[in-house]
Amino acid sequence: FTGEVAGLRGQLNGALNLGLLDSAITNPKSPVHDAIWRFNQRDNDARVTVRVEELHVMEKLLLDGQLNVVVGCFPRKISGLSYEYVYSEKQELYCGRRHPLYEKEPQSINVQDLSHYRVVSRSMWMQTELPRLMVETASATVNDVLAKSFLIRTGSYIGFLPKHFGDAWVTTGELKSVLPQVLGWSAAYYIATRKGHAPSLLMDTFLKDFWAALEAATI
Repeated sequence: FTGEVAGLRGQLNGALNLGLLDSAITNPKSPVHDAIWRFNQRDNDARVTVRVEELHVMEKLLLDGQLNVVVGCFPRKISGLSYEYVYSEKQELYCGRRHPLYEKEPQSINVQDLSHYRVVSRSMWMQTELPRLMVETASATVNDVLAKSFLIRTGSYIGFLPKHFGDAWVTTGELKSVLPQVLGWSAAYYIATRKGHAPSLLMDTFLKDFWAALEAATI
């Protein structure tokens, strides 16, 4: 209500509540960083909150009006939300340096043989990741990218990670990308809003800065 009244007065006031999938924060292609910077160059008294939760939690908060926007991957679409494509994020398969695959040459790795290794998967990606490795169930499940990278780095599991995230560990020798040309795939990221949400100067201004940040990043 405070934000709506401030909007009628042409003021940027009230709460701006953002939901972000964890890799939307770490990915340098994400326009969120620049969008928040652009927004804060404006004269405003907004209270910005950022929540990093599991996708189904953020969807519920968005539907309930507790979040204004969510940026993330949405393997399934909900009828009460609107989605606009933002960018794609490359995913690659990784193993840790103590894993048997780490020392193998690419030409000696058979995709069919990967099903013999333990796989860690994120719950929302199981239907996408597991068929690529020809396995029916994951040996370990996680709810965020940090936990996934941790288990892969133990050397006990193989699993997919965002390329920008996994490659940071490749440079330290902790991880190795496995057959990226064969197994790599792209995850689409969207910005989601609730259908029929009340007009808000605060939210409309942030979205304007968001799309301006994306345009500037792709030039």
